[in-house]
Amino acid sequence: MKKLTIALATIAALNVSFSAEAHNDRFQNDHCEVNLNKDITITPEHILIRENDTTLYDIYKDKTVFYKGVELDLTQEQKALVNQYSTSARKLIPEVNAIVIDGLDIASEALTMTFNELGVQTDIESKFTDLKHTLISRYNLEDGTYHFQANGMDVNYVNDEVDRAVEEVMEEIVPSLVGNVLQLIGKAMTEGEGAFEHLEDLDVRVEERIEAQSARLEEKVESFCFSVEHVDELENELSRTSSKLKELDVIKYRHNR
Repeated sequence: MKKLTIALATIAALNVSFSAEAHNDRFQNDHCEVNLNKDITITPEHILIRENDTTLYDIYKDKTVFYKGVELDLTQEQKALVNQYSTSARKLIPEVNAIVIDGLDIASEALTMTFNELGVQTDIESKFTDLKHTLISRYNLEDGTYHFQANGMDVNYVNDEVDRAVEEVMEEIVPSLVGNVLQLIGKAMTEGEGAFEHLEDLDVRVEERIEAQSARLEEKVESFCFSVEHVDELENELSRTSSKLKELDVIKYRHNR
């Protein structure tokens, strides 16, 4: 009965284990903590930094800075820093997108493999594709415009959404899952424990399947952290050059070394 016991324990734990997988280190960012002190909107020509519905800074075409509607007279050093800051901030967008997409792809892969092993038919890929669009559309508005709210650029925010998606999928497939489990139990009673052999070490095989993808995602998160750290340093440098740039305090960053 050992195999039967192990298989039943594995199946019973699925609802918890794969929901928890969204909170596993693979989907969390253990490298850094990133958040925003102010709202920021990035368009093809502008970077708008706002607080309490007031535009504090408008960086136009990566070189001209307006502070509360008045153009600042920048030194050559400041112009160079503004250009670095603006272009580096823009490069964060594709990195955020990659983290969102890869995190959801890993969750989808793990769940698809698990349910296939259990013989449960569910349209997981479609659900996670829709979730990708939902997450990215939260800050990707239109025509190359991106908007992040204060406290809204935490790279860990994918966790909650993946967790919610897993829970929704599990709720939908529970009837099918229970039916398949009962069929397996019936088969085991008539044919022996061999009916459960394909479920042995399922968690290990799922882990192996997503291992390479997870490693690449971790590298992307680490790269994102260093990119944000660079933007934060540029922001600090700029704020030290002028009293009118002191409110350029957008990024709240901490590296978990």
